[in-house]
Amino acid sequence: MKFEPDLPRNQGRLSATEKLMTLDSNLKLLMKNSGFLPVNNSIRPEIFNSSLIMMTTVNPIQSMRQAKHEAHIIRLRLLRKAALQRDLWWKFQASRTDYSYDSARHTAFYGNGSLDIPSSSTFPVNHLMFESTLPTDEHPAPAPQRIFVLWTGDNEMSDNRKRSLDHLTENFSAEVTLVTPSNLNEWVVSTHPLHPAYEKLSLIHRSDYLRAYLAYHHGGGYVDLKSIRGDLGQLIGRINSNPALWGGGMRELGSHNVGEALGGSLPKEQRVNHSRHLWASCYAFRPKNRFTGEWLSEVERRLSYFEPLLTQNPPMDPFGASKGYPVPWFSILGNIFGPLCLKYQGHLTIDESLQWEPTNEASYR
Repeated sequence: MKFEPDLPRNQGRLSATEKLMTLDSNLKLLMKNSGFLPVNNSIRPEIFNSSLIMMTTVNPIQSMRQAKHEAHIIRLRLLRKAALQRDLWWKFQASRTDYSYDSARHTAFYGNGSLDIPSSSTFPVNHLMFESTLPTDEHPAPAPQRIFVLWTGDNEMSDNRKRSLDHLTENFSAEVTLVTPSNLNEWVVSTHPLHPAYEKLSLIHRSDYLRAYLAYHHGGGYVDLKSIRGDLGQLIGRINSNPALWGGGMRELGSHNVGEALGGSLPKEQRVNHSRHLWASCYAFRPKNRFTGEWLSEVERRLSYFEPLLTQNPPMDPFGASKGYPVPWFSILGNIFGPLCLKYQGHLTIDESLQWEPTNEASYR
């Protein structure tokens, strides 16, 4: 962190002495706020190693820089001293209180409270810093006029889901392909079998994995079995007509739905720029571009971590809401897909004609 003196807008007309006085005033304010202002309410000239004299006799700009640097050093010392006093206070408190770890303090709840999601992370990795471990094409092939729809369980599809499938088939100009356990092998690439953790995932998380797998290897579109207005097939044609585009889709529903990263400034950047995100339930991509390569690479890295935990704690319901199920709700889709939308937003396009018609989600299940 740098100490920036609050100089007036007409600082170019100030003399070197006046600039140093302004710096003195800023530093006093800093020390006062930190609780370290000298008793006489003045900063001793020797703090600046006679910078005031230097500024009137030597190069005033160089001397000003020197004074600013020394003010920065003082600030760092004050911060260290404040941190030491804080630690002493915490140590004092800890010596007089009991502590026990409670995971509930670090858990957020989704929906009606049936899904618990960690609100803290002990594994800080930013996947945006890494390139795809899978081969990608500098000039990706066109996206096929195909839209995938997934049903990953052997349970019967609800009537509402069936009606949505009929609606998509009738209104999308591209071919709508329903992938189920009975025909999944037709879409599995022989040189890249499904991750060993796939069969251990909840049905929802199986869908999350297959979205990345199909987008990378085959390209084309994907849509949830929901009521969507617009034509994803037309978007595929638009993507293919522009070599700079790798993908596109419906705009994210809002900042509340962004799959946020944990910690730092990235979560806020995602919320502020939520309108630049694609909705991970309605999109289309060219195959084997850098976005889909990094997407699938990161999903499979995370599944390798989760696999032994899934063996010990398998899902007991389609949504992974059972106690102990180790894969957080957004962890292999939104938390990966959303940040990638910001990283590669210059290669994506939003189709404003695609709209979701909100319904009672429970009626679809």
